[in-house]
Amino acid sequence: MTARGGWSLHVLLAVGAAVLVFALALAFPFTALDRLGYDLGMRLSSRTPAPEIVVVAIDEPTIAQLGPGGWSRSIDAQIIDSLSAAGAKVIGYAGFFPDAAADPAAEQVNRLDAVFRSLDA
Repeated sequence: MTARGGWSLHVLLAVGAAVLVFALALAFPFTALDRLGYDLGMRLSSRTPAPEIVVVAIDEPTIAQLGPGGWSRSIDAQIIDSLSAAGAKVIGYAGFFPDAAADPAAEQVNRLDAVFRSLDA
């Protein structure tokens, strides 16, 4: 089947589709189409985690009892060490430290610094 001038209908459809895709790309950037495709793929995929994946979370009652970051950072380090010793291959840590670390040795260092400064005077 051919159109006027000997052009095949398939060629006209292909050119028309290319023009349509180009016009859509100008109206909607490819990043938006990429996000749309990704979101659709995530909705259609299975949400059952693999049995060898474990999520360890600090729940709201614990945070309410201890406060946000209610334990020292050395406890966080011990938790990570324990997970590593148990054979964890990957550890994703989403710790939140709102305040500067309270280093137990920092107070002693500050006192020694004050003593040394008083010796110079």
